[in-house]
Amino acid sequence: MNNIKLISSCALISFITNLLLFSSIYAPSLVFYQYEPTVYAIKQPEIKPVLLDDTKRQVDCLAKNIYFEARSESHEGQLAVAQVTMNRVHHPNYPKDICDVVYQKTVKDNKIVCQFSWTCYPNIVTEVEAWQTSLMIAKKALTDITVHDKLARTNALFYHSLYVKPNWKFTRVSKIGNHIFYAELHN
Repeated sequence: MNNIKLISSCALISFITNLLLFSSIYAPSLVFYQYEPTVYAIKQPEIKPVLLDDTKRQVDCLAKNIYFEARSESHEGQLAVAQVTMNRVHHPNYPKDICDVVYQKTVKDNKIVCQFSWTCYPNIVTEVEAWQTSLMIAKKALTDITVHDKLARTNALFYHSLYVKPNWKFTRVSKIGNHIFYAELHN
């Protein structure tokens, strides 16, 4: 052990260089093995999509409602339709699921009545830009507390187009574009 001396890094590099040179010239059969570290594959955790399957379904239902009810309306009009839908989801008299609210049907005078008229008939999305806007608003409605302040504050649950005269006994809240919005009567 006493014979071991400390070799400086320059001397060590020089020794290795000479050894490699010697091995390639004078001892071609001498084989040097390069150290290769073992690489262990570490299983990465599965990255789940931001929107889970049910959330995607809820976004899709709300986006369809916005698209088919208000795609030709202003941005505010589209937000208003989204807000009414969400107000219903949070109201005790309606289903707690967006899709159930959108596709809810009732029976009146032995007739099936759709809460949103477009759900009674087959419909296909044909306007890509309007659909993208509807999706954006639907995602916003699921992440923000409100998307239309006045309709959220008044808890508007109903609306109809200007050309419809339903004779409802509700409190008129607002006219936005081609829709009139209503809340329940308060005694």
